[in-house]
This record gives sequence, C-alpha cells and structure tokens, in this order.
Amino acid sequence: MNFAQNRKLWEQRVEDFKSSQLTQEIWCQQNDLKVTALRYWLKKIREESISQNEPWVKLEPAFQKTDSTAVLTKASLTIHIGSYRVEVADGFCHHTLKDLVSTLSKLC
Repeated sequence: MNFAQNRKLWEQRVEDFKSSQLTQEIWCQQNDLKVTALRYWLKKIREESISQNEPWVKLEPAFQKTDSTAVLTKASLTIHIGSYRVEVADGFCHHTLKDLVSTLSKLC
C-alpha cells in the first residue's frame, strides 16, 4: 500500500472513529488497531486541516523616512488581510487582534 492509499484509508478510519462516539481505546479494540496509530492520524489530519483553513496574512513593519534613511518606528506594525489594512500600535490587546484577524480572514 502506498502513502496515498494509506492516507485515504486513515482518513476514512478517522471519520468512522469520530462518528462512533466511542473512546479511542474501545474503538481501536473493536477495529484491531493500535491507539497510538489512531492518535497519530487524528493529530496529523487536524493539523493539516487547521493550516489549510487559516490563510496567511501579510505583516509589514512601518517605516518612517527621515532624509535619506529609513527608520523602523518603535511601535507600529501594519497587517494586510485581503483588502483590509490594520495598524497595530505598541501595547495592543493580543486577544482583540486575534479576534480581528480571524474575523477579517473569514470575510476575505
């Protein structure tokens, strides 16, 4: 069995497990599988799903031109999400920023 076939098989097994409403241990006993294998594939599929559903956002530090040099401003960061632009100042609330980025990502 090649990797693609094995992956497809485990994707189906993970779906079967989730719909069974059994504990990992009982489901694996009933299906003659190791719990460690099920946990590996649960984690792998969940992590890949998360990375595919969360789009990358562009982060740009804000620069301020002074004469012939560019100076990084102390507390400014610009985040581009789709057509939106958000400037983040020093002392921002991390929870608010996380919620904002999540909301804007869904809109784009």
